[in-house]
Amino acid sequence: MDQGQMRQVLTLVKEVGNLSVVAARLYLTQPYITRSIRQAEEQLGNEILQRTHQPLTLTYAGEQYLAYLIEADQQAHNFTLRMQQLNSRAKQVLRIGMNEALGELLLPKVVADLRTNYAGLQIIVEELTTRHAQNKLLAGELDIFIGMPVETNQKLAQLKLIDDQVYFVAAQKWFLDHTVRDARLFELVTLPSITNYQKIIDRYLAEKGQLRVSLIEVPNFITAAKVVMGGTGTAILPGIYIKNFASQLAANQFSFQAFPDFKMPLGLAYQANAIPLVKEWAQAIQTSLVPTIK
Repeated sequence: MDQGQMRQVLTLVKEVGNLSVVAARLYLTQPYITRSIRQAEEQLGNEILQRTHQPLTLTYAGEQYLAYLIEADQQAHNFTLRMQQLNSRAKQVLRIGMNEALGELLLPKVVADLRTNYAGLQIIVEELTTRHAQNKLLAGELDIFIGMPVETNQKLAQLKLIDDQVYFVAAQKWFLDHTVRDARLFELVTLPSITNYQKIIDRYLAEKGQLRVSLIEVPNFITAAKVVMGGTGTAILPGIYIKNFASQLAANQFSFQAFPDFKMPLGLAYQANAIPLVKEWAQAIQTSLVPTIK
């Protein structure tokens, strides 16, 4: 197993604590992973995994080894980018991560402006959760992430895009005034509770003493909007969606009303020690998006 695979394995072990789950996600066999970890432990002279309890965790030596692998991978990637800068004929590659559903709303503008300002730039986009994106940023597998803010980490830098207004969307206009004040009056189409978007909504409702009633759970807020427009339930949607689809909602006689005191943050994140070119790309994306989404 090469260092890149080992980094992926140990990163997932920290996240899920189960080798069979790690094997399934990486399309590897569990015996191969177990054997590779044993070989690494023999080379290091220290145990990497704490195997005495479940879920599995990394030992202190394992944490240090993972940090080394992450740093080595990031240095290799930064070196490649520096070489590309020296060679104008080399194709530069930007790896962008975005929260699921944001790509449909933001990606056309991002790609168009980047391609205009950086001719020949190859852009690779991946949709993922904020938590997964943070892990991939730290592991050097993403250059820039666009979406809900990542957790504060001294190894990551963040740029603000917007504090986005949040809306109720429903077919029945008559009860919107009441539902904004009390989310218990209706059944919601929600996102998975592990997503940052839903966590922030649930935290807000809890602070207001409200417990939501989840009618159905869907992968992202665009799917939630489509379910509501199909005549089922109501949803809490970001203003960035409302701005793009307000006319469609109105044409289908759907109403939307803003929460009076609740906004959803959106931003950019990248490695704090990223090379200047990545920081330049991040600032270019911020400059491109802020006027569009406000």
